[in-house]
Amino acid sequence: MTLPALAGRKLDAELMDDPALDAAAHDAALRALSRVHHLSGTGVRLRRTLTRIVGTVPPGRPLRVLDVGCGGGDASLAAARWGRDRNRSVEVVALDLSTEALAFARRRSDRAGLGITFAQGDVARGLPDGPFDLVFSSLFLHHLPDDQVTRLLDACAQRSRHVAMEDLRRSRLGLLLAHVTLHLVSRSRVAWHDGPSSVRAGWRRSELALLARRAGLHDARVRWGWPERWILTATGRLGKDST
Repeated sequence: MTLPALAGRKLDAELMDDPALDAAAHDAALRALSRVHHLSGTGVRLRRTLTRIVGTVPPGRPLRVLDVGCGGGDASLAAARWGRDRNRSVEVVALDLSTEALAFARRRSDRAGLGITFAQGDVARGLPDGPFDLVFSSLFLHHLPDDQVTRLLDACAQRSRHVAMEDLRRSRLGLLLAHVTLHLVSRSRVAWHDGPSSVRAGWRRSELALLARRAGLHDARVRWGWPERWILTATGRLGKDST
């Protein structure tokens, strides 16, 4: 495998974003992405975040989570299961543009008996009003050009007390891992194509931190996460007394 130069972000069309993609091929790619989320510890980090912020939620009120670009629903399911395991009421809204992805995620939620709310929509046209205690996203920001990322981060902060976003570190190691891992865990040619493409659309730390500053995020922090992820966390703009 020849590793290209990665000096700047390169946004190429991903096969999974094609509305004409065959449903079976789309589902196979979503299953591959789910395995990647599992191996990358996305659910573990989300559950830790929920444990950290749950004390800020007034007693007797559900903890409200918005999963932006939910895809196959991995993060949404992790949040709902976190609440069920702790007998803690959690309201999860899972947002995605793809009707196929939402159908896939809804089937998983129904099989698990989880009461997740699914919403179809384009983030460029706005987010659910909230308010939310946490707006979370995993492997979604890299689909957007920088100006849309800034607007999205601003919209998330306006609707939530806490913001946590995960996305890909643009690196040669990340590119190699995407290629090797997806060939090991899946036979989906869509995933084989989209994984490396996603890395090329990923970030340097300074780039993502700059977009967070442009969005006016308070206390924004960008740190490395396993295996080649950036974890962006920030305090939202909602007051602590907001219900």
